[in-house]
Amino acid sequence: MLLNKTWQPIPGTRHAEIYPFLRKPDVLSANAFLVRTPEVILLVDPGACRDQAAAIHALIDELIREKPRPVLVHLTHCHIDHSLQAVEYGPLRELSDIQLVMHEAGAGALRAGDRRLTVADLFGRQYPPVMLPIRAFASLPRGESGRPAAEQVLPCHRTPLGSGEFADLFHTPGHSPDSVCLRIGRLLIIGDLLTTVSPMVAGITGWSRDDFLHSLETVGRLIDASPIDLCLPGHGHELTGTAVKELLHGLRTQAECLDAVEEMNEGRLLDTVAHALELLEEAQTIFTMVAGRLYYVCYHLEELGECEAADQYRNLLSADGIDACISHLDQLTESWRRGERLNLEFAYKVLSIVQKMRQSFDPEQLNGVIHRSLLKRSASLLTDFIEMAQGKSRQRSCCPTDLPALLEELRRGWKSSLRADQAILETSHDHPLFVARLAARIGYLPIFDDVEIRCSAPDGFHTVPMDRERFSEALTSFLEVIAGAHAGRIELLTMSDPHEVRLAITADGRHADLFHDARHWQPFQRKFARSGGRLCREMTDDGADYQIRFGREG
Repeated sequence: MLLNKTWQPIPGTRHAEIYPFLRKPDVLSANAFLVRTPEVILLVDPGACRDQAAAIHALIDELIREKPRPVLVHLTHCHIDHSLQAVEYGPLRELSDIQLVMHEAGAGALRAGDRRLTVADLFGRQYPPVMLPIRAFASLPRGESGRPAAEQVLPCHRTPLGSGEFADLFHTPGHSPDSVCLRIGRLLIIGDLLTTVSPMVAGITGWSRDDFLHSLETVGRLIDASPIDLCLPGHGHELTGTAVKELLHGLRTQAECLDAVEEMNEGRLLDTVAHALELLEEAQTIFTMVAGRLYYVCYHLEELGECEAADQYRNLLSADGIDACISHLDQLTESWRRGERLNLEFAYKVLSIVQKMRQSFDPEQLNGVIHRSLLKRSASLLTDFIEMAQGKSRQRSCCPTDLPALLEELRRGWKSSLRADQAILETSHDHPLFVARLAARIGYLPIFDDVEIRCSAPDGFHTVPMDRERFSEALTSFLEVIAGAHAGRIELLTMSDPHEVRLAITADGRHADLFHDARHWQPFQRKFARSGGRLCREMTDDGADYQIRFGREG
């Protein structure tokens, strides 16, 4: 076990000791590691936190007063959360015998002040000029298979520690082109290897899935070849070598699924922030509806004497947990609006909360009690944000679809009713089935019961490329809003020209201002875009008409 902020011997060495600065995981800075031997001081990843840099400098200053020796700052990679204070914190930078040691790809990024390779762009800032001397090293040559030419794992650089011992550096790209792992004795510092395929990390500038897969093999062989007691990541707590070896298999599986990831740049970060703001508003509405409907069902079951069933249904949703998550999202958003959080930090924290909500919410358990369209909207709200954070938001599973046939199928589903009371009575001999149907009957929402829905396609068949499931869900929720505004009739007219197929949506009743607020309009634009369509609006004297436009198949 590694003790935080304490000098302790490094296993497998005679004189080397380590003083770790382990942080609660965040995106603003990284763990730092100070290593001392009688001959040299190593600082690995000073991080981006000024207070941490001040504490590091105080220790180094004390060590140099005891015995002057060189300070070598090793960077596992050039990202700003690992490297900033090495070049920005004056007292560290001004030490008389200090040098940066890093892979040549990262050295080039620092010298050029490359905002993208250092991910300074995601932090909304420039990378400062580098005043320190840099000792850059190159990678070992690779064989045709992509492996190092030698079968055994060889370091691409060795830093002498004295007494015949070394800190060995191994090139492990993937997270970044310059990523390295550093071995001292039976301890391995692995940088951001374990977060490479995480949402909003996969796809950053310089990220490479293929390189990462090779690096997983390298690290696995390294752990097998030389006993590793502890692995120290850039974010989070220490892990045993055995635990990391087990994690590598899962990371490989995840990486193999990421065959096309959008680049994580400033534009995608801003899109993620905008989506997060939309998510908060929609989540407050949708999950309040889900919880309210469930409690409505439970209340009436209790009134009918089915108290045990009511308790079972009530326990299907962790309403308090969902409420706590939404409250946390609200507080987080307010702090972001006050300028207290960077866009990147805000997006990461929203993702963490949404992932917790997704784990707490199982729509399948509520199916049959809560209206299916409401459950699908709730689940998609969370899944869509997670997939956007993963870089999958524009990866649509489009296939040729007969649009008029799909609309007619959806219309029949919207108009089907669960009000078959006789069917409930026929199950009275089977009490569990009787209760299930009774709960479904109580929870039924007659959204379209009093709305006439007409589908027409004068031009005949219209095949369009779309994600059928996403389109069906988006159109259902869109029409629910119109139906909820007391529309008595909704017309769905499919038309086409040589360039596109258009679905025109018109309705009677007052619906002109339903989507006048961008906060209500933009989420639907996003939903239809993900299905392969484009939502448009045209204001007329009678109100608003809507169209969903698709490119022609082929």
